[in-house]
Amino acid sequence: MKKKIIIIALILLVIFLLVRNNDDKPEQNIYTVELGTITQEIFEPGTIKKGDEINLSFANSGRIKKIYFKEGDIVKKNETVAILDTDVLNINLEKAKLNLSSKRN
Repeated sequence: MKKKIIIIALILLVIFLLVRNNDDKPEQNIYTVELGTITQEIFEPGTIKKGDEINLSFANSGRIKKIYFKEGDIVKKNETVAILDTDVLNINLEKAKLNLSSKRN
């Protein structure tokens, strides 16, 4: 008889705890979603710059011999943008080679 009372009390305790835990869930709000257009305008003074703008430079200094694009043109990957005038560099290279060969002799 005592066993039955203890078992029934345990079962009631478990049921009470399960029911009590279900009541602790937060209340959920349900909204109906409708298809529409959202328009928002912002008016602020400022300057806009394109994000893909980069500065280019050559490994050596010198004069630019030819430029293949105008400002604002779109340049694709691996396209030559400009050519450096290498005449002065080639003359200096030849002078250095002659100087080196004369010092070796």
